[in-house]
Amino acid sequence: MAPTSWSRSGPTPCIAVLRLGFGLLALVAIDWQLWLHVGLTLSVLNFFSFFTNLSNLVTVGVLVANALRQWAGARASPAVAALRAVAATCMLVVSEIFLALLRDVDLGALHPWVNSVLDHVMPVVLVPDWLLGHRGQP
Repeated sequence: MAPTSWSRSGPTPCIAVLRLGFGLLALVAIDWQLWLHVGLTLSVLNFFSFFTNLSNLVTVGVLVANALRQWAGARASPAVAALRAVAATCMLVVSEIFLALLRDVDLGALHPWVNSVLDHVMPVVLVPDWLLGHRGQP
């Protein structure tokens, strides 16, 4: 189904582009920090043990998959809707924990732009994307 055939009540092609763009931004931030982590000879297993990193990886998957699903004109399954809800909940937790506990803490080798993307931008993107998403739409 071509993007021009979407109804006015469904997500626009612009939403798919934004989902893909923010998903790729988060992936770049995670990759950047992973390479820094490895460069400091820290454990890769340790890197993937952080809830923020895992939550953002799930978020990347959700955003990219939903952008592709939207471009294909496919409707979201209940499993996809549940995964979106889980990702949004995880990102809400990431944001709240950061604001409550880690806002004024030295985060070591974490680059400030990576921190901003993963702890500030992505929760602000994914939670509204889930809350404002159309029922049955990706």
